[in-house]
Amino acid sequence: MRPPESKPMTSEALTRAVKTLAGKLQRVEQELVLTRESNVTEMTLAERLRKQADREIPFYYRLDIDLLSGATTRVDAGVLIEQQGAFLCNRIYFSWRPTAGANAGQWRPIAHSNPIIAVAAAPADVLDFQFEWTEGTAKRGRQNTAIPGDIFYRQDLDGMLQCPDVFIAASTVVFTVAPTVGPANNGTLSVTLEGVQLLSARP
Repeated sequence: MRPPESKPMTSEALTRAVKTLAGKLQRVEQELVLTRESNVTEMTLAERLRKQADREIPFYYRLDIDLLSGATTRVDAGVLIEQQGAFLCNRIYFSWRPTAGANAGQWRPIAHSNPIIAVAAAPADVLDFQFEWTEGTAKRGRQNTAIPGDIFYRQDLDGMLQCPDVFIAASTVVFTVAPTVGPANNGTLSVTLEGVQLLSARP
């Protein structure tokens, strides 16, 4: 048997079919947009920036803060983030060296609470301090309170942040330090930021 020949669609039926198909396509498109927006909002800023970066490389920033003998005043210094893209800071390190006295030029311990230091025979030129930091695009300081400088040197955190801190391209990151006891000699506290430089990644 020959299959029955299909009748040609009328213009009205064809119009209805096209409208129905267009409606389905519109609904599918809306669902895709909602899914994409949901995926983006569930990602952190760091994850979104890493996803859009052309390349990521290990990177360090360093800034030096000069401290005067006997002074406990707040001192700050800043570093400019590269314009190529955002920087994800994973760790913060402090390194202290006197620039005068018997230990000039030598790296000295941070904080008397450091367990490698014997309290009864603490070495000379130990630095105790509080610190905080801000980033130029932020509305407020990262902490709103000063942080004891010894917390990274109890062998429990080792300078590791709980999550990457995102420093936007071309922003200025400023660290502020206040010795809790004036150092015995003039010296320089170096702050080293370890992390990932994202190339061509912007929020």
